This record gives sequence, C-alpha cells and structure tokens, in this order.
Amino acid sequence: DNTYLYYSFDGQVSGNSTAIFRQNNGRLVFENNAVNVVTSLSNQSNNNNIFLAGNPFMARLDMNKFFNTNTGFERTYWIITAGGLSVVQIATDGTITSSGDENMDGTVAPMQAFFIESTSNASTSSATYTPDMTIASANASRNSIRSALINEEPEPELKIKATRGSAVSNILIQKRRDADNGYNPKEDAQVIMDSNLKDIPTLYTMSGTKAVMINRVNDIDSIPFGVFSNSDDDVILTFDGTDSFSDGIFLYDRLQNESITLDKSLSSIIIPGNTYGRYYLKLSSATDMISGDHSVIAYSPDKGNVVVKSSSSDNINSIRVYNLSGMLVKELNSVNNVYININLPAEQNYILKVISDLNNTSIKVYCK
Repeated sequence: DNTYLYYSFDGQVSGNSTAIFRQNNGRLVFENNAVNVVTSLSNQSNNNNIFLAGNPFMARLDMNKFFNTNTGFERTYWIITAGGLSVVQIATDGTITSSGDENMDGTVAPMQAFFIESTSNASTSSATYTPDMTIASANASRNSIRSALINEEPEPELKIKATRGSAVSNILIQKRRDADNGYNPKEDAQVIMDSNLKDIPTLYTMSGTKAVMINRVNDIDSIPFGVFSNSDDDVILTFDGTDSFSDGIFLYDRLQNESITLDKSLSSIIIPGNTYGRYYLKLSSATDMISGDHSVIAYSPDKGNVVVKSSSSDNINSIRVYNLSGMLVKELNSVNNVYININLPAEQNYILKVISDLNNTSIKVYCK
C-alpha cells in the first residue's frame, strides 16, 4: 500500500488520503547515537490547537518528563477508550489530577494515542521523544509525590460521573483560593467533543465560554453543566465529594426553577442524555443564580450552538450577532426570555450585542 484513509466509527471514508513512506522501514528509531526523535504534528483546522500524538515506545511513556521536554504544550493530555474520554493534568511538581479514577499514574501505555493542547494557535507543531521518558511500570515514580502532599489541608472538590450502560464520562470541579473563575488552560482542561463519541454521554461544565472536564474556580456560585450526546436516553449522574463543601452544594434546574440539595442522602439523579443550558451547580439555594455585572452570559456547549442566558429578573429583548469583520450574521428580536439557543456556523468567533431589561452588553464567544 502507498496510502491510507481515515474512517469514521460508522465505517464511512472521511477522506484525508495520507501517503505511506517506507524509506526508513525496519530501522531502529534511536540508532547512530540519536538522543531524541522529533515527530511533526498537524491539524486540518486553523482554529484547533488540539493535536493527536502517541507513545512510540514499547514501554510506558512518563508524561511528566514528556511535558518537561515539550514546553510548547499545556501540561494536559486526553485519552479516548471504549468507555469514553479521560483527561489528566500533571503539574510542574509532578502532581497528577484526573477527571475520573483512571490514568492517575501519569503514564501512557505503549503505542497508545493521546491528545495534547498547544500553547499557540498554529495548525502545526512537533513533539520530541527521548529514551529517558520511558518507564518500566506504572506508579514507579509517583508514590513519593503523592505522599509529600498527603498532609496538605484538602480544599473542596466535586466529581460527577455520567453513566449510560457501559459508557461513562467524568468531570471534576475544584474550589481553589488562587484559581480563576474564567477559563485558564493552566488550570482547566477543556472537553474534546468528537463526533465519533456522540454515542457516549460526554459530561462537561462551562468555564467562561469553554466546555471543560476539569474546572478550577474560587467561586462556584454559578456553573452551567450539561451532557453532549446524540441520544436523549437518560443518564445517571453520580456525585462524589458533596460533603467537602461546608456551606452545601445545590443543583439548579432552570426548566423547573428549583434547587436540589446535593448530599450523601441524594448522591445520584437521572437527567436527559443530551442537555445544555438547563442545569447549574451553585453554593446558594436561591433560584436566581446570576447577578451583578455578569447578569448576561454566553457560551458554546457544542458544535454550531451558542447559549445566551440572563438572570430570572432580566428578560433578553434582542440579540445581534456579528463576525469579527463587523458583518451582521444573525438578528433576533422580541426574544422575551431569559434563555435562548442560537444556531451559528461552527468554528468561528462572534460578537453578541445583547439588549435586556437591565443590560446592554457585548460578549465575545467562540462557537465550537
């Protein structure tokens, strides 16, 4: 064979014919005293700084050492398995954070693929591999780091698991005194919403205008969350860590306009399998959970959709959507609601001019 094609999960050819080069076939990667191997990475979309990489070794890849060498990437990686999507962050001191219970050793299996996020917006990048990145077994270099942190006073964190059959996804919300409330790639980990994963209910929360799997905040008063899926079949949400929030934590249902107290007596609930803009997590039981200068928010929960939400006492009257060239893309009048979903061409930045009863504001948002 001289070329290969990419296929979607349903077996349909999705194009991108790629040539196969065999001039170095059968040769060892690290021969002739080579000290590293540089692999080129590329994307078809200029607005996508997530790259697919992989472990080329027949041993586990130590991702802490990988990120120490490849400083042009955020210290976050994603792995897709049959059960769903997992994300892992590794701090500069080696501390590991995961949205779920898996992949907590900070290593990638031999020949396994993973996604990484570039710190730049370029459509091309490269990854460098060195022999000392290999590790014989998982957990070999992690125990000392974990034990050194065991005496630190824990701060509140909440893990939420979405389950439908054998498919599972997890998100993590951590309350940290030094964290940003908005999206920060040094703290948060965005969710990868791949069309091939639509059968899996992908859980996410919103950090600013980004859908994320790991969300660090210093104020958890109003965090939208939802489920991305091609099916409305119910999913079971399981909450772990509600008792770490001394003032309590609540699930707000915008459709029913009610708050549900989350605690050990109510650790799981059932919600529709494809939902956004309806549910919020907050620390106050009051049903109006958006106030002050942030009474109108906008975010893109999934491809081609932008949600605009205001507080319950501030009806949205009209919305004008502009592209970055100043061209009017869409105009919505007589909205007369506190919530609206707008369908827009995907993978573009927009400026939203929102007029409500109490506000006249402009919001920049990227539509997935």
